[in-house]
Amino acid sequence: AKMLTRGTASMTARDIALQLDSMGADLEPFSGRNSFGITAKFLSQDLARGMSILANVLSDPSFPQQEIEKVRTDMLQTIRTKRDRPMAQLFDLFYATLYRRHPYGHPSTGTEQTIQSITREDLIGWYKKMRDPSRIIISVVGDIEGDRVARMLRARFEDMAKHKASVIRVAPEPPLESTRIAHIDKKSAQVNFVIGFLGVPLSSSLNAPMELIDTALSGQGGRLFYRLRDKQSLAYAVSSFRLPGLETGAFGVYMGCAPEKFPVAKQAVLRELRLLRDKGLSQEELDNAKRHLLGTMAIEQQTNGAQALDMALNELYGLGYDYREKLIKEIKAVTLEQIRQAAKKVLTPDRHVLVSIGPQPTEPPPCDNTSSENSEEEDEG
Repeated sequence: AKMLTRGTASMTARDIALQLDSMGADLEPFSGRNSFGITAKFLSQDLARGMSILANVLSDPSFPQQEIEKVRTDMLQTIRTKRDRPMAQLFDLFYATLYRRHPYGHPSTGTEQTIQSITREDLIGWYKKMRDPSRIIISVVGDIEGDRVARMLRARFEDMAKHKASVIRVAPEPPLESTRIAHIDKKSAQVNFVIGFLGVPLSSSLNAPMELIDTALSGQGGRLFYRLRDKQSLAYAVSSFRLPGLETGAFGVYMGCAPEKFPVAKQAVLRELRLLRDKGLSQEELDNAKRHLLGTMAIEQQTNGAQALDMALNELYGLGYDYREKLIKEIKAVTLEQIRQAAKKVLTPDRHVLVSIGPQPTEPPPCDNTSSENSEEEDEG
């Protein structure tokens, strides 16, 4: 993805940069766990010129070796800086421990070994394989005429080589059968840890209830912050988090605490999750979560670029470009019973993942059926 704007058969990276600067435009590649692409932003009056540049970098990237080495250097530096970032190490370890079979367990940055080994031929071959015109989604938001944009795009992309790329099918991560524990030993004034579970995919009917559960638990106004930090003073920081995916998802609670409070803190988190599983949320908590989540979603969609990216990804993932509108309706309609169903499905306190980074824990595992894993190599996970 980073190489798409680094040169084409007719333009060097500098040529692309100069043309964009002359319009005050932006062209930014992105990649994630499920997709890759480019976001473009330019004035309506520069639509035709901007589309031409976009079509050029998508249709005919040249992957110049000199630019590959620049990108490789940047990516390797990003990986190495994680050695000084406990949170990055913690979450790499969490996903690697949670997803033993699913690709979501791999670090999104890659590893030093993989980044160093990728060749220009690898990049060209992979891009040609993945660039199937039937699977490209283009969304445009702004002060434009839809028919004109459609004609413009057809003219610029109709000559793209057509082929049928094989659909990548990945099986969901198998359910957890026991508790998994992993730790990175690091001299530190605090212990950071995550207790997590396999979640639900984006297509699940429990997606909206889980969004509301996450909202009710997280943030300074959430249940965890109030009960574990304000009332019990167990945490420096505490919050839930959620990362839904295509075939599977993740849900967890992060906490940072003093090393001596770690044994009590993790049991307190598990106790709160058991309580949520057994009793769900109160009506007041659900109503507050709905207001907060819907407000956050509205703020996220204030720019044309955010709307365009949201529509493109939702369409690409088979949810439909108007999925956000459907999700808003689902969120408004969620009931307390649906919250309880989602909590019972996802929250399995007797079968969870516990990962930590900080001083080595000295206590024994919390239960007999745990499988302990210790990782002292910071980038292993």
